[in-house]
Order: sequence, then C-alpha cells, then structure tokens
Amino acid sequence: MSISSLASKVESYVEELCVKISSRHVGSPGNQRATEFFRQRVASFGFETESPEFDCIDWEHGDVTLQVGSAAFGRGRES
Repeated sequence: MSISSLASKVESYVEELCVKISSRHVGSPGNQRATEFFRQRVASFGFETESPEFDCIDWEHGDVTLQVGSAAFGRGRES
C-alpha cells in the first residue's frame, strides 16, 4: 500500500469518526455506530475483536452545578 493510499484511508476513517458520526457521547447511538465502525475496520486487517455489552446511560448535555453545603459552583440553573 502506498503512502498516499494509506493517507487517503486514514483521512476517510477520521472523517467518518469525527464528521459523519457525530454525538458520540458514551452509550449513545453515535457511540455505538463509531464502535462498530472501528471494530469492522480492525477486523478487516485480520485482528480478532470482542464487543462486550454492558449497561451504560446515555450522556445528556445540560446545565451543571456542584453544590457543597450552601455553596454552589458551576454554570446553569440552581438545583
């Protein structure tokens, strides 16, 4: 495989993982899609792969506040 061919493959993999598959938060459909994409690529090079399943909550973006006693730190709404 030539350097330019390898570079092209790497570029396509990075584009798939970073642009086409967005919102890869832990447990999300995007994360699962990215994991499967990576598993397939690694397997295509002859590596054995395992994909153990486990319960995982999905990431939710939002306001966050850390409250210690009467002091609150962070951004967002008060709890």
